[in-house]
Amino acid sequence: MLNYVALTIQTMRTESPNKSTKIDLSTRLKELKINQLAIDCGFKKRNSGKIEAVDLIHCFYSASNTGQFSLSSWAIQLSRSCKIKLTKQAVFYRVNSNFIVLLKSILERAILKHGKYKKRSLNSRFNNVYLHDSTSLKLPDSLSAHYKGNYSLGKEKAVAKIQAIYNVTKECFASLRLDPYTRNDQTASADILPILKKGDLVIRDMGYFVLPNFRKIIEKGADFISLYRYAVSILDETTYEPICLGKILKNKKRIKLQVLLGAKEHLPCTLIAIKVSDKIANARRRKAKKDRDRRKNYTADRLELLGWDIFVCSMNDIEAKEIQEIYSTRWHIEIIFKSWKSELKLEANIPKQLKNVYMAEAVIYLQLINIVLMLNPILIQLRLLSKKICRQISLLKATPFMMIALVENGMEISLEEMEKSLQIVLYEQRKRKTMADKLEILT
Repeated sequence: MLNYVALTIQTMRTESPNKSTKIDLSTRLKELKINQLAIDCGFKKRNSGKIEAVDLIHCFYSASNTGQFSLSSWAIQLSRSCKIKLTKQAVFYRVNSNFIVLLKSILERAILKHGKYKKRSLNSRFNNVYLHDSTSLKLPDSLSAHYKGNYSLGKEKAVAKIQAIYNVTKECFASLRLDPYTRNDQTASADILPILKKGDLVIRDMGYFVLPNFRKIIEKGADFISLYRYAVSILDETTYEPICLGKILKNKKRIKLQVLLGAKEHLPCTLIAIKVSDKIANARRRKAKKDRDRRKNYTADRLELLGWDIFVCSMNDIEAKEIQEIYSTRWHIEIIFKSWKSELKLEANIPKQLKNVYMAEAVIYLQLINIVLMLNPILIQLRLLSKKICRQISLLKATPFMMIALVENGMEISLEEMEKSLQIVLYEQRKRKTMADKLEILT
């Protein structure tokens, strides 16, 4: 989700982009000095060759647009582009370990370059608001040695996990990391620390609940908001005596307490609990009773707490309504993940019969590069255009439109084309608030 070549800083600040502005992949790759990267990574070893890195990347998107990507379709697109006959074996040999290193370098450089662009203004108390979450991708079972997953019917599955840190303030990714499923969210909770600066906010669910890392966030002068993880000790901040949350919540609709978290850590924080409707509470309890994971141990007390939204945060001047609204922005990244899987076909584009781990990684990294380099800059421009008519963009509508438009135009699109197609990607007008409306609270 990068914005740097055709889209200038001035364009972003004034919200009045030039009609001649266009976003094209070839220019963006050149700006990242991909030829030099290819040499540094060992992908390009001589001045002349049948398949250049730029061509290989460019033709992948045309081959994958149908959602039924194959090595043969990639080779066909390359043959047409390079005007030479290429077999799928020729492409296969080029998708090697050096190519994966190159793709990682492109993704890292693209994310870093985009992070230099600042949004125009924010009505927010925080400098940067980060959403940290992950999504899993099913891979062919033959790759389980490289990407160990869960067991099903006695057979180990292959699962990859994308750890994503999204900067809501700048509308860009601060980090995208491909991991095995076995690297869980608690282990990944420290990934945010090198990025954080004073005045930033981190929003995460209870999967990233690690008290020492919460303390490190505070030490950096940043703040956090997280759901409370059951069984973590809650102590009175003056007496250090354990607090029974179930008793305190009885017959109340919401509470706010200054507490210490952890029997040993004693992390000072604010705990806010808000009672949910009976419908939501009962749905949570039904789901919990069906959960086959015995480690969660749903006791009577824990089932009772499912009737509450329980937050912990580092700020003592925040109220229940505000923390609910801010935490609701976490669904932004959930929508992003859904658009990747349902509209970009990120998981479906990985051939089921695949046995080569480099090919699977290439498919994933190339899709992430496309998101960073092309799709998010287009989305940002669509949002700027939509604000002029006081409407909201639907990410799930915009994603397939953007991909189709890019492939049909050779991976480039002009602002004029975006403006003409704006009505296609807008939310339908309705009285109840959309998720996009709720996400506007920080922007």
